Amino acid sequence: MDSVKGYFDYNIPNQCISSDFERTAKRLCEFGYCTIAINQTIDESALEESITEGKKKKKIDKGDIVPPPIYPKAIKGYETLKILNRLTIAFTNPDIINRIIKSPNFKKYDIIAAQPESQQAFQFTCTSFEADIFSFNPSTKPNYRLQRKLYYLLIERGAYFELMYGPAIEDSTKRKNILATAHMYHSFGKSRNIIISSGITNSLLLRSPYDVTNLGLLFGLTDGQAKDAVLNNGRNVYIHGVGRRLGKTILLFESLTNEEYSVDNQRGEDEEMELDQPALKKSKQYST
Repeated sequence: MDSVKGYFDYNIPNQCISSDFERTAKRLCEFGYCTIAINQTIDESALEESITEGKKKKKIDKGDIVPPPIYPKAIKGYETLKILNRLTIAFTNPDIINRIIKSPNFKKYDIIAAQPESQQAFQFTCTSFEADIFSFNPSTKPNYRLQRKLYYLLIERGAYFELMYGPAIEDSTKRKNILATAHMYHSFGKSRNIIISSGITNSLLLRSPYDVTNLGLLFGLTDGQAKDAVLNNGRNVYIHGVGRRLGKTILLFESLTNEEYSVDNQRGEDEEMELDQPALKKSKQYST
């Protein structure tokens, strides 16, 4: 497994990549971000398209409905910036998920985000869909009812709840929806498993991790939760994504230095010698 380190920003829309990725990457590195994810969003309209011929409608299968991941060219001097690929699925009907999962391009993404837009889709996300990030559309209010039980069920499944600061900066309506959702997470789950990403449409909206931490206080997070939202939780999301793609594992391999190996080897030999020695027999003593 590749190593990742913070700070993290898991929502850099592909519009920023196509317009001026070099400028965005430089600002990210200057602010101290080390790991980012290029986000692409698909919804139900991308799955099938209908055309009308007289009174009949025919459905046209587009083949691979999931777009391929974006791999931008490395920028000289900023090769340390690790770039991942994220796919956000906005859906109202859970039946489309099976078709998306079978897509060859779906398996190429490092991070999968679920964006349910109905109560049925929300229930499916909480119980059956293996997603790394639980997201929402800041332009509208959520069309589902969040419950404490479902919140903690998502936590048990390893999902993290996303809050975006970019839309909150550029639009007042989006800011109200994001603040309302953030405080809903606080009331139902005490703001556990929260990540804060940018979701920007312009590189000028980027903020440093320290500014994002301060924004976390407005979202109802404590000081420690705000720091984890841009640091430790990002690493957990990546690990969960690796486990989702490769399956559950029970072994962890770690490379040791020569000194650590010699100490552990000597300790094992001493324990083996102690185990090889025969147990002492108890003898009875008689007094005369």
